[in-house]
Amino acid sequence: MPDVSRSIRSLLGSPRRQIVLALVSLIILQASVCFPAASGLPGVGNYDTAYYYAVARNLADGRGAIDTVLWHFLGPPETVVRPIGDYWPPGWPFLLAALMRVFGHSMMAAIGICATLSLLLPVLVFWLAYLVRPQTWLAWLAGVLVIFQNSLHQTNVTPDVSLAYALVTLLGFCAYMEHRRRGAPDKWLILVGALMTLPFWMRGEGFIPFGAITLTVLLSGDISWRRRAIRIGWLLLGSACCQLPLWLYNLFAFGGLTPEPRSMVLFFTDIPSDLYMFGSNPSFATWWGQGIPVILDNIGDRLYENAFAFFKQNPWALGGFAIVGMIRKVDGEPRFATTLPLTMFVVLSWLVPAILVPNGASADRLVLNTTPIQCILAVIAFDGLVRGRCRPPVLLLIGALFLFTCTVVSWPLRIENPLDLNWQSRFGPIPAHLLPDGRPALGPDDLVLTRDPWQVAALLDVRTVMVPFDGPQAMRDVIDHYRPRYLLARRGSWVDRNRVSLVSLDHRPVAQAGDAVWYELLY
Repeated sequence: MPDVSRSIRSLLGSPRRQIVLALVSLIILQASVCFPAASGLPGVGNYDTAYYYAVARNLADGRGAIDTVLWHFLGPPETVVRPIGDYWPPGWPFLLAALMRVFGHSMMAAIGICATLSLLLPVLVFWLAYLVRPQTWLAWLAGVLVIFQNSLHQTNVTPDVSLAYALVTLLGFCAYMEHRRRGAPDKWLILVGALMTLPFWMRGEGFIPFGAITLTVLLSGDISWRRRAIRIGWLLLGSACCQLPLWLYNLFAFGGLTPEPRSMVLFFTDIPSDLYMFGSNPSFATWWGQGIPVILDNIGDRLYENAFAFFKQNPWALGGFAIVGMIRKVDGEPRFATTLPLTMFVVLSWLVPAILVPNGASADRLVLNTTPIQCILAVIAFDGLVRGRCRPPVLLLIGALFLFTCTVVSWPLRIENPLDLNWQSRFGPIPAHLLPDGRPALGPDDLVLTRDPWQVAALLDVRTVMVPFDGPQAMRDVIDHYRPRYLLARRGSWVDRNRVSLVSLDHRPVAQAGDAVWYELLY
């Protein structure tokens, strides 16, 4: 497209100046979107956000790497307070806590930190897109697309791990593409392997980016199998170096390289069934008889739901263009040669959770994890469609605006309303001693039984136990074992989330009330 290239060069100057102007404009655009979004986020948000904030605050306050929420599905320990990392990896809480020590411990301070970090997202998208297709305007368009994705607006400015996962994933892919572009020696793949393992510090499915790079090397048709094996060996060595601190932490905190692997498998395989039974560590025969059928029954449904999410929870045009970008042949290179790592990442993000953990896989999380990569694949597809057809710059501009409009008009990802507790006395008396703002005067040692344990722990800074889903006997067992002082009951439906009651538990109501009373109160 000589006309477009000459117009860009004459308007913006040298290639280096074009890149600088593109990056500055992306940062300004991102700031204009993320900081207003951050200022409108009261409360503690969804449970992921509340969890990461609560444990990061514990670290920043010097209380240690502890989780004060008992999610008893993973096997109830003897005490509510336990090390972090048994379900959510500990990397993001440690990083967030380090920043909170400098900038403050409040929720708004954490939101401000995340909003500032989100300025890096379009920069890394630009860098990776430029490495895949070295055209400044295409890389800039990819950055603009990711800025205006509605599904990322709120999650990118909260303590949720989605932003951190996206940043380290993009950084790893940039490292691999730089290695490929420069033709660096194979030993530099140690660094690539280490960077591609960083996502595993953030989320349980963080091995997927490393798997995408490994499969890319394995499927490389231009080198011998011996050379492929050597490259994979360097990648594995780098991955082991990155995992070593995590293994040491798990060994110190949990006594093994992984935290409670058996309980986690049980949880993921049979989440809709009897959670309390699985939290009580059932026999292998019980799990085999009940867990395996659940897996087989749900894999197909989860694969379909996740595939449909590319067009339902994504803008339809973004998903469509991204699929075209996966299979498009870049000029002068074999098909998939450039886009294979990105394609493998999207495909594995769809397949692996649906097959391995069908009851725990989330279509929402799939969209959040893959949207930045899809933006890059979409502009690659767009470039293929307009190449040689849009010589006048005005036609190219119209096409870019059409792509932008189609991919930004999105179905917004559902974000739970912040749980801002409004104390009621519908079900029982609230504590006599209230703070000036009307909240109960709870102490760090008070234990609260609730269906929103992470939000309550983050908001009130107390220890919490989650209400079991498995009936009155499980409720009695939990109360008898952990002796919570209060029950936080929510009145009405999920729509009326903010009307709650804090009921004092002296452990007699459970014995006096029938099963139906508890069901009426809690559900």
